Amino acid sequence: MGTAAPITDGSSRIDWRCSTRRKPEVRLVPFKSDYLRLDEVLPFGLRDATGRLLLAAGNRISNEDRMEELQRQPLFAEEGE
Repeated sequence: MGTAAPITDGSSRIDWRCSTRRKPEVRLVPFKSDYLRLDEVLPFGLRDATGRLLLAAGNRISNEDRMEELQRQPLFAEEGE
């Protein structure tokens, strides 16, 4: 675990940041878009290949345009979600 250290920019303002802050590792599993359904609640979040959240758990795909947009790219879910 990192330690917090003051960072100054020359002014009187001090910014406390963790010196070893790391992005949590997200393990992705492929998800076939064939399983997507209009107006059904998603039990998990849909992510792109970089891990960026596209649609959070509990949301619905409410229109055909959004469905097509999602189906045009590789989809993933976070392992264990």
